[in-house]
Amino acid sequence: MFAFALLCGMPMLASAADAGPARDVAAIRSNGKMLFPTLVISDVVVDGDHASAMGVEGKTRTPLYFMRRRDQWWFSGSGAQRPAPYDGYGTQMHFASPDRQRDVHVDTFHARMPTDSESPLTRGGDGYYFASFSFAIKSRIGIPAGSTMDVWFPHVLRDDKKYSLTFTWGNRSFGPVFGTLAQNTLHFVLPSFTIAPGEKVMAEIDGDP
Repeated sequence: MFAFALLCGMPMLASAADAGPARDVAAIRSNGKMLFPTLVISDVVVDGDHASAMGVEGKTRTPLYFMRRRDQWWFSGSGAQRPAPYDGYGTQMHFASPDRQRDVHVDTFHARMPTDSESPLTRGGDGYYFASFSFAIKSRIGIPAGSTMDVWFPHVLRDDKKYSLTFTWGNRSFGPVFGTLAQNTLHFVLPSFTIAPGEKVMAEIDGDP
């Protein structure tokens, strides 16, 4: 399917190599710890709306990059070279049926951040995540109840909000399905639904005000 590897649980490391406004440096350290708990975050450098840090796990050091978007720091990639900006969500789907898990695959998938008008920045806006996808299937199939969808966010989610998922495809829909939050990942348990070849699913995650 489609997945994002999540990292879990270690302390942060103070570093004399930090550079930039103290408030932003502290935010990168705090967010880095929330997003990648197994990594020690060091060598934070903030330059305007861009930042870099070193993620350390044992003897492995990995450059991490962040962008400020709408007054939030978003993880924007990792590696030896600064990546191009991207929305960075990690999405995973597991089917309750072993046969479905083995035989059904996602054909196309795209996730995006909300526009300003869709986001909580605008009065009445409550969107946090939008995605569209279809399945590589040759005939109508049923997705069993108890299948799950997990979405990791590239920015820190507040744990005092309730988040819900809706699916829309063709003239059908389900939701809202309320999720649970752990390690900055929203976990949703899906009801059963059927889908035909070529039908595109529109997924949306909203948060209460």
